[in-house]
Amino acid sequence: MPWREGGNAGVGFAVLLLIYRQSAAEALPIWALPLAAIAGAALTALIIYRLSYRKGRKTSMYTLILNGVSLAAGIHALEIVLIVRLDSTKFHQVNAWIIGSIFGNSWNHVAALLPVVLGLGLFLWFRHRDLDILNLSDETAIGLGLELNRSCFLYLMIGVILAACCVAVGGSIAFIGLICPHIARRLVGVRHSRVLPASALLGALLLCTADWVSRVIIAPDEMLVGTIVALIGAPYFMYLFLKKPV
Repeated sequence: MPWREGGNAGVGFAVLLLIYRQSAAEALPIWALPLAAIAGAALTALIIYRLSYRKGRKTSMYTLILNGVSLAAGIHALEIVLIVRLDSTKFHQVNAWIIGSIFGNSWNHVAALLPVVLGLGLFLWFRHRDLDILNLSDETAIGLGLELNRSCFLYLMIGVILAACCVAVGGSIAFIGLICPHIARRLVGVRHSRVLPASALLGALLLCTADWVSRVIIAPDEMLVGTIVALIGAPYFMYLFLKKPV
């Protein structure tokens, strides 16, 4: 997605800043990381959208991508400044989060994420016709009564909030969001009424499979689940590019 680079960078910086300022004697509340992640991702997405917005025209996807990559580069530089100042304990915590891991998470984390994920997921599913229309040409979408910039901004922010909450708890496990929608479209077609639930199920299946492999492959130790997902996802993503260059 076009905001992914900048959005993930915003999440990473917000989480890193929270960990950096955390006292060694206090434990973070379960909602602290998701709230910080939402704030960081939303602020970054707003900056990217504002830089890309042109009145009277649909926001260009390429402009969003370029602004997102540029902003992410600046944020990553700030992250490096903070990372080199961390003690060893916080450094390992941040490193595990950057790679991606669900080790140590509990049903409390599920309960914290469930209202957001389920609520926004259902909202997107009930608005699946709008998402289908956005796949059409600009002229057709406008002719069908859809306000392009307003709709793009709404679904952009919903995507940011969903991604930020999940990334805050599980870390930056990138390839789940990249490859599962592509697989879902191949299995159920392009209609979002089917793609959305299929993508969610495939994402859950991929994460659970990767977590199982990470526990078995070097047992009794455990490999970070983000590494396994990347090993599975990267070859498939390259296959998609080779088969259908963009």
